Amino acid sequence: MKKEYVKTICLGMLLTGAMTACEKDDNNGLSPDFPTTSSGAFVLCQGNYYNHIPGSLTAIDYETGQSEVGIFEKVNSRSLGDTPQCIVSYGSKLYIGTYASNTIEIVDRSTFRSIKQLKPGDNGIEGTQPRSMVTHEGKVYISMYDGYVACLDTLTQTITKSVKVGPNPDKIALFQGKIYVPNTDGMSYPVLGDTYSVINESTFTLEGTYKCPLNPDSFYAAGDHLFILCRGNYAAMDSPEYVPSAIYEITGNGESSYIANATIMTASEKTIYMVDDPFYGSGEASYKKYDIKSGKTTDWTIQQPEYAQGLAIDPVTNDILISSLVRDGQYPSFDAPGYVVRYDGENDRWLQKFNVGSGPTAIAFNTK
Repeated sequence: MKKEYVKTICLGMLLTGAMTACEKDDNNGLSPDFPTTSSGAFVLCQGNYYNHIPGSLTAIDYETGQSEVGIFEKVNSRSLGDTPQCIVSYGSKLYIGTYASNTIEIVDRSTFRSIKQLKPGDNGIEGTQPRSMVTHEGKVYISMYDGYVACLDTLTQTITKSVKVGPNPDKIALFQGKIYVPNTDGMSYPVLGDTYSVINESTFTLEGTYKCPLNPDSFYAAGDHLFILCRGNYAAMDSPEYVPSAIYEITGNGESSYIANATIMTASEKTIYMVDDPFYGSGEASYKKYDIKSGKTTDWTIQQPEYAQGLAIDPVTNDILISSLVRDGQYPSFDAPGYVVRYDGENDRWLQKFNVGSGPTAIAFNTK
């Protein structure tokens, strides 16, 4: 496995998931695409595959300030498996993808009881090892690390089709009727990927594959803008060939424009929030904000957590959640339980801290 993606596989990403109502019981008739309330979040924790710590799910309640760690295991008397990677909240259900165990768990959002567990690839449709999810009009689109993007129908609760993309796709985004897929080539180290694929959502066919900066990792849609985080070549940090992890905007004709160095990010329609920590917690991290309209980057002056590993924006409150590992001496611990901090999105004030499981990797919001 290539060195640049050790952090990605251990840490994953934070998701909000664009959604549109289709299920009959979705939010009591309210469209999840236009939520009006937000009461908390669901935090997916990877555990640590190498040290035999299974993944888990934590439920966060804003009003009480409490979190329920390991709620899935408590309700279902089993763990989520090895390396849970992605989660989305759609209507009355949670959809959870577990990478190493190759499962997709469909979970009741209120009771946390498992409704169904899918094993990608078992029904003859190609694509295994789920990495990321986005939702739209009754479908969950899932990037599969063996080179596919799959479509899960939320009414039949089955994977109905898939399309082949580039090698080892990771964190996808929906943008203007298309699915953007970074082809990491993460299993071919020292080869580094430099392409992304575009899928037409309506036909679910591949439109094309295009060049991008080195080591593409994640796409982010922000209003009329599309951004990609590319991790560069970390192994060459001390050489003239070094390319830093950075954010780029995808512009016309598949071209890209450099924004700023960063190792993790999230985006609203107006602002990119980013952290640059290329030394994996051994140095001082840089926190910045990028105003999409003006193109200006400024300091993001918040009370920083110990070791940020992911960012997410609540679509209703615009508050920002940062997941963090705890430090063990000079370095972050990938075994110990972590935490999530909630910040006021208007003035960057620290609001709440929630205990979560080991390796918090993704967040879905509890919106209606």
